[in-house]
Amino acid sequence: MRGKLNLSFHAVNNCFRKMSLTTDFRHCIVGSMMLKVVKEAVKAAGGNASKLAREIKVPRQCLYLWKQVPAEHVLTIERVTGIPRHRMRSDLYPAADTPKPLPRTTAPNTGL
Repeated sequence: MRGKLNLSFHAVNNCFRKMSLTTDFRHCIVGSMMLKVVKEAVKAAGGNASKLAREIKVPRQCLYLWKQVPAEHVLTIERVTGIPRHRMRSDLYPAADTPKPLPRTTAPNTGL
């Protein structure tokens, strides 16, 4: 099948083996679709998935397995590609223009 990604069991297994044992694998699914933000990161890194994978120190196949960008790679991808971290993981890094909730304060004690 030319032009389509063939993720064999061995490629997926190799990806998991090379990743840290402390990695949370809930962000991985088996499939051949790359996340839109990861595609943008590949393009920003020169259009080569292997180059981006080398920069962030993961096997190339892992880029295709991510359901969301793992937290441990967000800052590295931001440094390498210039894509803002909030675009990759808005749950961890809210956009700067998003208003932050004010801290709860108590009324000053007036002694009355």
